[in-house]
Amino acid sequence: MRHRRSRRSVLGLAGTVLGSATLPVDVYGAARSESSHSIPMGSILPLSGGLETYGRGMDEAVTLAVSHVNEAGGPLGRTVDVVAEDSGSNAGTATDGYERLVDEERVVGFVGAGSTTTSLALAERVADDGVMQVSPSSTGVGLAEAGYDESGAVKYFGRTAWNDVQQGVVMGLAMETHLAADTAAFLYVDNAYGEGLVREARASFDGETLRSVPYSPEASDHASTLDELFRGDPDAIGFVGYPGSGRSVLQAWADGGYGGRWVLSEALGSPDLLRSIPDVVEGMYLPAPAPVSTTGTETFREALGHEPGLFSANAYDALFLLALAVHRAGESSGAAVAQNLGAVSRGPGTDVTVDEFRRATDLLDEGAEINYRGASGPVDLNARLEPVVRFELRRVRDGSPETVEQVPRSFFADETPAPSPPTAPPDTATTRPPSPPPTESGSTPTATPSPSTPAPTSAAPPPSPDGGTGLSSIQLWASGLVGLLIGFLTGNAESGEITKSALTLLVVLFGGGGLLRLIQSGRGPSSLLVVGTAAVILGILLGIYLRERGITLAPSTDATDPSD
Repeated sequence: MRHRRSRRSVLGLAGTVLGSATLPVDVYGAARSESSHSIPMGSILPLSGGLETYGRGMDEAVTLAVSHVNEAGGPLGRTVDVVAEDSGSNAGTATDGYERLVDEERVVGFVGAGSTTTSLALAERVADDGVMQVSPSSTGVGLAEAGYDESGAVKYFGRTAWNDVQQGVVMGLAMETHLAADTAAFLYVDNAYGEGLVREARASFDGETLRSVPYSPEASDHASTLDELFRGDPDAIGFVGYPGSGRSVLQAWADGGYGGRWVLSEALGSPDLLRSIPDVVEGMYLPAPAPVSTTGTETFREALGHEPGLFSANAYDALFLLALAVHRAGESSGAAVAQNLGAVSRGPGTDVTVDEFRRATDLLDEGAEINYRGASGPVDLNARLEPVVRFELRRVRDGSPETVEQVPRSFFADETPAPSPPTAPPDTATTRPPSPPPTESGSTPTATPSPSTPAPTSAAPPPSPDGGTGLSSIQLWASGLVGLLIGFLTGNAESGEITKSALTLLVVLFGGGGLLRLIQSGRGPSSLLVVGTAAVILGILLGIYLRERGITLAPSTDATDPSD
């Protein structure tokens, strides 16, 4: 894997080594000639700038994936030659690097970029250039529709990171179920990432949103922003930002005594931020992805030799999938990769995982399909070439986030086909006794924390369907008929209006809650209550209607009635 140097650093190196201010024009000519039959690929990651900490880890993971692929013979029996470009955490710098990869290296695909804003800038061009882009870390909502060709049939942008639609859903869930908020305001970093995530969080929150306020990460004084944010005294604040500027915003909030309860975006869950202001963030909530682990999760960790950084596993998977797609397609072109990337990432097919490239290509050569289950999780790219992952809602205690609720993949609407059976039981969080550990649907519980995420100390059962117990139509009809009869007898009887009104109010309240549960969970044991309650309400209304027209079939229960 070759790392491209900037012109300034290359000239400096030449002056030191050769005693000259210049280098030969084709500084990489020898390397290219020796690998003329290799498959050109690239990476555009933040190796410098504000996201350098993450970018270096992702670059290391791509290098590891390249070694695993090439040691296994490579796609189509050819090695993969990856040129690494530094995005500098800047869209302009990333675009310059992209142009070099396309014009000089003739890449068929690349891993990158880091931030959503940078990936969007590149995704506008990849379809026209016929280059496949796979980002390991850009989670912005708008990227779900990015990278399509003119026909709308082929998508040249994919990602191994999640879509922030999921994070927005969990933020709304926290405000409603854990903060019991009726009103909310949102503070967000003024870019594509912030705008997209806040839009989804607002849509997920059923209460009243008072306002959404953008802020600049470069601002040094946040007082006026916070003043605007807290007009109307919102119950909850949803904050979408980055660790550096986020710390100063939260400190300004604490110093100003504004009040309110906060739900932070996943990016603000940086351990450094939480440990630096533990008293400020105490009790705040934040969503966090918690992908189900695979056998490849531990294999990746062992091969890396240390704890993976954020998005490192996603970067490994991005390069590995690009190479698998080339082999399945039978040719090394961007269009071929784009049309085969989804097929190698999900079932049906034989499971393959980290450092099993030779096994995967052997299966493909035999005409079999494969399902890559990666370092970051099952992957399972959907029609928009992005995965849906399990999430957790965490609460900060003593400067460290603790899991309070798991939200399984099945909770999120998705187009992803059902994955093939897992190669290993997915890992789950520890739960408070005596509740059973929450798991993905159909998975086997285990007490081992997922290697891909910190082991939480506690968790509550996730929102999930009613235990998987199906109900027949006969049971539901029977519940409805019994409820209708009870309701009719109640409504038709000439009983006291106060008693009847109280009974009706209770039925409506419990029925309303049951109906919401049915909408959320589908057919299950609670459906009996819902159907029965709805039938009781209908029966009461029917009984009252007939009684007031002189038709009374039920005996009176009023002790003061002369007819008793």
